Amino acid sequence: MGMGRTRWAAVLVLALSLVLVAGVSLAQGGFTPGEYTAAAAGFGGEVTVTVEVSEDSILSVRAEGPNETDGIGSTAIEKLPGTIVEKQTLAVDTVAGCTVTSKAVLAAAEDALRQAGAEDAVIFSAPVDAADAAQEEEIDCNLVIVGAGAAGLSAALSAHENGVEDILVIEKMPAIGGATAMAGGGMPGYAVSEDADETEANIEELFLHLCKIGKFSSNARLTMMQARLSTPTIEWLKSEGVGITGEPVEGEAIVNYGCEGRAATAINTVYQRVLEEGVPVMLNTRATHLITNGNAVVGVEAIGENGQKITIHAGKVLMATGGYGNNTDLITDPSILDRVIYYGPVGATGDGHIMMKEIGVPMFNMDKVATKHFGVETEPGYGIHIHFVVAQLFKKTGSIAVNKDCQRVVNEDGDELDIARASMYKSEDGRLYIVMDQAGFDLCTDILDQYTFLKKDKVAQLLEENGAGVTKFVKGDTLADAAAAMGLDGAKLEETVAAYNANAAAGNPDPFKRANTPEMSTDGPFYILQTVARFATSLGGVNISDRFEVLDVNEQPVPGLYAAGEVVGNIDGAYAEYLVWCFGSGMEFGNVIGD
Repeated sequence: MGMGRTRWAAVLVLALSLVLVAGVSLAQGGFTPGEYTAAAAGFGGEVTVTVEVSEDSILSVRAEGPNETDGIGSTAIEKLPGTIVEKQTLAVDTVAGCTVTSKAVLAAAEDALRQAGAEDAVIFSAPVDAADAAQEEEIDCNLVIVGAGAAGLSAALSAHENGVEDILVIEKMPAIGGATAMAGGGMPGYAVSEDADETEANIEELFLHLCKIGKFSSNARLTMMQARLSTPTIEWLKSEGVGITGEPVEGEAIVNYGCEGRAATAINTVYQRVLEEGVPVMLNTRATHLITNGNAVVGVEAIGENGQKITIHAGKVLMATGGYGNNTDLITDPSILDRVIYYGPVGATGDGHIMMKEIGVPMFNMDKVATKHFGVETEPGYGIHIHFVVAQLFKKTGSIAVNKDCQRVVNEDGDELDIARASMYKSEDGRLYIVMDQAGFDLCTDILDQYTFLKKDKVAQLLEENGAGVTKFVKGDTLADAAAAMGLDGAKLEETVAAYNANAAAGNPDPFKRANTPEMSTDGPFYILQTVARFATSLGGVNISDRFEVLDVNEQPVPGLYAAGEVVGNIDGAYAEYLVWCFGSGMEFGNVIGD
């Protein structure tokens, strides 16, 4: 095989197009040439696929599913079309974590190919192995960054601005963003005062806040790093053109910042700045192993988008590979897996953790994931969040949440982690059930429909299933009827609702300290939605120095190896406030190596 070696001194951007052209062919006469379109039901609505074929090849595949969940179903929309063209068959794997959308893409593609006259032998032929024809590549650079999320792209931009040349970013997925593309965009910072001592006190206040929400189980040194980086990160993002919301409030130490258009807009802005500065980003390029020379890391082995082996020689390697939430083999406490669902990016499979473990780097807190409240399971082990719903539901209506025994066990409008733990450990089946009257249901479904997680037609389908599917949302003319459909004890549920209403009517303090307790209607119908604790972020990973050097078993830097973002372990303890850390650690890494 041929081998080329390149010095990265000019702009090179390899971006994914959902219209990919294959250089391989099927047997003559497999298709009637043309363009064909078909649709199938995805999770959030209709998924449409357009396939263009020649007489003997699948030339292009385009998929659209605007209502599929960002970062989950949308990943199948992005990834599968290219795989179909590359392999010249529908005999390909679904994308882990987005099975429903994957099956919709494949079903619509099958329909389109049948319109083109193809038979099973062609549609489901053995996959073409393009790797055999791919040429190996060797690349030299000063810095290779593995991962194009908030940490990786911020590091690339900051390092470039600090004078580092010959930077290369590689990303295994067909699009940039990682977990950041799914994040809400909130980022806490500290208020800056003309009085240096007051500013320092504000930093310490933010540090204590981060420790508190992490239930005081975080690495204090790294958490203080995060606190100190927070406001400088916000200012840097502003200077790069990222829209930031939120302003300091007189007398308050902590500032609640946010991203205009959520975090996805912020990461895309940073990405555009990286491209403008001429830093190359290679998508569909998966790092597989670190290259070592003695105890030093001197590069990365990767697989390119055509299956070719790529050897990258680098003076420095930054691991910004994100988390391991979608790789349950890396979660060292598997007992939690039947009590939580994953709703994060499908690409979070712990590749960086695995590569660093291969060379003996120790991992910390690999039993921990950042659990949050009120997820909805959409397929076994995976699902979505309904944060937007519960943020209003328990303030404006008499809806309550009960455990499997039909008892309230937590303040439904309280701390997210407390609710998640109540769901996991105070309910026999690791589930909480939201009980709603008609007013609660109407508010719930209006918000679900607005944010496209569960459109009203999907909710209607779930109610028709009456609890028979994975996603359980049921209706009953009485509380007992609704409870029976959900497999709960109707008499116990009636007692719990009656006690809640009596307490609310009397104006007594809520036993769980819920601030707003409107009464639930006593008139049917009633609705019950099964929920489960959720996580998108993992909390384990490597330890690093203040200069982002990865530390070995003796807490000494591994020469040439650095880490930033979620792959760093135990920043926030039991809860993740990672967005500002990911942007900030990338930014500061660039400052440090540019010294």
